[in-house]
Amino acid sequence: MFVYRYITLFALLAIMMASCSEKDASSSAPIEVDEATTTGAVLSDSDQPLAENGDTMSIIRCNGRIEVPPQFKADVYARTPGYIESLHVLRGQKVKKGGLLARLSDQSILQLQRDYLTSDLEVTRLGKVYERHQRLFEEQAVSEKELEQSKTAFEQEQTKVQSLKAEMQFIGMATPSTDKQLSTTLEIRSPISGFVNKVDANKGKCVQADQALFEVIDDSHKHIELDVFPNQADRLALYQRVLVRPSGGEKEAEGYVYLINSAIDDVKQTINVHVHLIEDRADLRVSSYVEARIMTDQIISDAPHDGH
Repeated sequence: MFVYRYITLFALLAIMMASCSEKDASSSAPIEVDEATTTGAVLSDSDQPLAENGDTMSIIRCNGRIEVPPQFKADVYARTPGYIESLHVLRGQKVKKGGLLARLSDQSILQLQRDYLTSDLEVTRLGKVYERHQRLFEEQAVSEKELEQSKTAFEQEQTKVQSLKAEMQFIGMATPSTDKQLSTTLEIRSPISGFVNKVDANKGKCVQADQALFEVIDDSHKHIELDVFPNQADRLALYQRVLVRPSGGEKEAEGYVYLINSAIDDVKQTINVHVHLIEDRADLRVSSYVEARIMTDQIISDAPHDGH
């Protein structure tokens, strides 16, 4: 029994000594060092400093819309009350400046022309009366008062004719020279070339003078209006390269920052950035939304500094 215990104790001591020798060997073994941890390896894009939105500091991601300058968009009004007699365009249809959009009909249109012709004839008659009174006054056949009265009547009628003529020009009507040129209809024509974006009219509809009937857009000068958060404004600069693509699209278009609004939009609480496109594309449609990347470290040096 004593011998058995002695052998067991000896075996335990041997196991403990063997374990200690293995730990010493592992602690003295050489350690392999990765050179990249000691030579200052270049950081990848994912290791670069990040902006608040998670992008690298050289990119500002934002959204916006494709627009045209205000002078390339026109609302078309009837300018006089009446009924739509006929329509000549559909939404999306291209029109030229002066192209016929609709015809408006109303009795007041006819009356305006009649008033003009009547007043024009009266000017001719009063002019002859004034001339006769001038001759008679020289012969002392009429008084100075009669001469002044004929002159006043003539000048007042002239003013009336000019007023009626201006009113006809304002509503887009040519001045008639004879009764045969009288008409109950008024032609509504496009003030610019472009495409019809809105049609708010139908045959027989009664319209008022302050009612918009059509919207025509000239999309030959498209640009991008981007919304950027104010905390990124310090990173913006003119002529920075911008890459945009329609929402849901894949192909990007290139542009550059042309204007930076210094005021913050009251509703959106963003800064407006006006971007000019370097090359127009058919898939960039007016009023559609776009996704954009402003490359703050890339300047387009040959960008036109005076607009399109």
